[in-house]
Amino acid sequence: MPDTRAIEALARLKQGNQRFVQDKLESATGLKAGWRQGLLDGQQPFAAVLGCIDSRAPVELVFDVGFGDLLVTRVAGNYVSSAVVASLEFSAVGLGVPLVVVLGHTRCGAVRLTLDKLESSSAQEPAHLQELIDQIGPAFDAYLKNADESQREVAIEKAVGLNVRSTVRKLATASTAIAELVQKRELLIVGAEYCLETGKVQFFTDED
Repeated sequence: MPDTRAIEALARLKQGNQRFVQDKLESATGLKAGWRQGLLDGQQPFAAVLGCIDSRAPVELVFDVGFGDLLVTRVAGNYVSSAVVASLEFSAVGLGVPLVVVLGHTRCGAVRLTLDKLESSSAQEPAHLQELIDQIGPAFDAYLKNADESQREVAIEKAVGLNVRSTVRKLATASTAIAELVQKRELLIVGAEYCLETGKVQFFTDED
């Protein structure tokens, strides 16, 4: 059984996303003069999110949270790098957040680029962009090989979820510190996918 704080944090994110979908945002409109001063002495975020840099998926708005609520790391394709692991170690070990959400999204450009490269024999991308492709690719390489051309768009959307799940698995063992917290059930890592069309976030725990 996960830490009750993680369950509460997950519920809070779901409630915030429901408000977002219903156009009933509260946090963005509830800021009062002096809110910055209230955060000067420290922060107590209730969760961390690893999201994609896509401008159409702003994490705080999607979950209708305010300043000081979330620790957000964003990288194209929400893949695991040493910088990502360091940020999440800081979140879980340094600040004690009980929940990490890996948030992918529909129509992900990083996923599409990776699939394009897997299917072509063109020259490599610049080194750092190639790192992204190399990290994301294995998550759905086998799936793509079994999908015919007529199903390519379906494959891309399936690949988003596969990439998120791969990232969740990698994060759970990405460092000794994170692995120990997960094993002791003091840290819950879950995957989710944001739908650009509807605004709804589907947490994979809902279907597993």
